[in-house]
Amino acid sequence: PWPTRHIVIDTTWQGSVIVPRKVRVDAGAALTIRPGATVRVAPDRGIWVNGTISAVGDEGQRIVFTAVGNGDQGHWHQVMVEKGRGEFANCDFTQARIALHSHFSDMRVAGCRFFENEIGYRFKGGPVMIRGCEFSKNGYGVVPNLGQGRIEKCEFSANEVGIIVREEKDHGLTITGNNFFDNTKFNLRMGAFNPGQDVNAPANWWGPQGAAATIYDAADEPGIGRVLTAPEASSRLAL
Repeated sequence: PWPTRHIVIDTTWQGSVIVPRKVRVDAGAALTIRPGATVRVAPDRGIWVNGTISAVGDEGQRIVFTAVGNGDQGHWHQVMVEKGRGEFANCDFTQARIALHSHFSDMRVAGCRFFENEIGYRFKGGPVMIRGCEFSKNGYGVVPNLGQGRIEKCEFSANEVGIIVREEKDHGLTITGNNFFDNTKFNLRMGAFNPGQDVNAPANWWGPQGAAATIYDAADEPGIGRVLTAPEASSRLAL
């Protein structure tokens, strides 16, 4: 078990790490998580980052963030990056309330898998790059709010909602080159805080039913903004 509540100097985690309470990475400090590590977090606890976090695994040694006791004791809370910097590659996030969460932070998320979480990744501001990730069996896959960034070459399947855009206000969110299919409610939903704000989402594959049948926007609720899907991919994309 990790013994301290604050990480105040550059620190490395490897192997099996248990997080029994809220741990904060203070501004000016960096937490590095090495390939092959498994981070097990107690129910309703998490990691708050005001400095820098780097969790870069590889395909042979992925990094896993999961709940203590395989979730039998309840969901863990989140990895939260607040006005800091985060890089995550080849990580698996599961059994969380909000697996990854960032506010006004420079974030790079690549080759990660988010499955069986209430929310996969929620972010406000940015810049954020999400590339080559898989979101499956979550309540919500991605929840941008005033999102500044890009979501590309990802796959969204078997979530209740693939992406819900809470509020955009022309902050520069682009959703392109992704596959959306078998999401039970919507592939993409515009939230109620998007009066007249459109989202740029070209060159995605929206499943065999197409975009119109799987997106909730101003066509369903006038005034909440549109999802601009043209041109649409005609078949599933090779990612």
